[in-house]
Amino acid sequence: MKPRKWCKEIKAWANGATIEYKAKRSKCWDIVYPTWNLDGEYRIKQPLEQERNRYKCALVKIIDESMDDFSVEVALDALNDRS
Repeated sequence: MKPRKWCKEIKAWANGATIEYKAKRSKCWDIVYPTWNLDGEYRIKQPLEQERNRYKCALVKIIDESMDDFSVEVALDALNDRS
């Protein structure tokens, strides 16, 4: 038997996890009371530390595209000092 599409997310929600939803044409994830529609996407909200690391990676990528290597190292050190 094939498991339901959102099986993992439903189990996590039942155990107290926060669920995020993104409509098909949206770029943003919103925290919702899930209805488990098939017209969008659901995911388990990531812990704060994982989100912080994801934002650091995105910031480093932006910095890397606009600065020289020395500046990137300085920016990384500054980010790590603030964590």
